[in-house]
Amino acid sequence: MDFISIALAAENAAEAVASESPISVLGLNLKLFIAQIVNFAIVLFILWKWAYKPLVKKLNERASKIEKGLKDAQEAEQKRLEAEKLFVQKIEEAKKEAYEIIESAKDEAEKQKQIILQAAKAETDKFVEDAKKKIEDDKNRAIAEARREISDMVFVVVEKVLKEMMTEEMDKKSIQEFITKKITSKN
Repeated sequence: MDFISIALAAENAAEAVASESPISVLGLNLKLFIAQIVNFAIVLFILWKWAYKPLVKKLNERASKIEKGLKDAQEAEQKRLEAEKLFVQKIEEAKKEAYEIIESAKDEAEKQKQIILQAAKAETDKFVEDAKKKIEDDKNRAIAEARREISDMVFVVVEKVLKEMMTEEMDKKSIQEFITKKITSKN
């Protein structure tokens, strides 16, 4: 039964609403509604003029700063990549140059080694030659000394033998011949 009374009340309300204007059904006052629209338009204009425009301007500035920051970041990344590439290239060039310097130093060291070996060989050859020459000189001096000593001994022996056998005149002649031979043998 309850349902029936509710349905009757709803039917009465529907008939009342159908007889009124649509604005009054919503519970609106037309004058008040127009005043509220004018107030809303004024507030909207004020907000648009002093709040919306500066806010949009700030947002646009901020967006352009962000865009510029992103662009600068991209450029910085590009420059970093280029710098890294240049760095790697310079490192490779430095390695190549270091290798060339090492090779050049090895070549120069080999040349210096050959020069030192040649100088040492020449010095050794000179030393050997000087030693041979000194040995030859010592040998010749020793032979000359031996000849002189032998000739002195022979002279002494001959003198003794001749003293016993020869006369004074023969002695002089023998001595003269011996001295002449000795002088010619030295030259």
